Amino acid sequence: MTRGYTIGVFSRGWSPGAKSAGRVRSETSRSRSRSPNMVTLKKAKAQGLRFLAEDICAVGLQASLASLDAAVAAGSVPSKLLNELESKLSTCISMVEMAQPKPPS
Repeated sequence: MTRGYTIGVFSRGWSPGAKSAGRVRSETSRSRSRSPNMVTLKKAKAQGLRFLAEDICAVGLQASLASLDAAVAAGSVPSKLLNELESKLSTCISMVEMAQPKPPS
């Protein structure tokens, strides 16, 4: 199961600097730095990358690569192993592509 990644994309209904319901900005809040929004964005990106890393680990690519290493060392690489490795690599590539920010349309 893959997750919906939010790297470089804001969640639906939220944008930096958006006012919360019932909250009015005071004059002091206007003069504050926008750095808290950048921190929030960086945290969202970091969390998205952690989720991506966890999902890639769950695919089992590392185990397949270890099997490939052992098969190469033994001098015999079965085609079944190569097919399995190709499938897992394709899955990982798809996950990374899904995590990329969407270009503006």
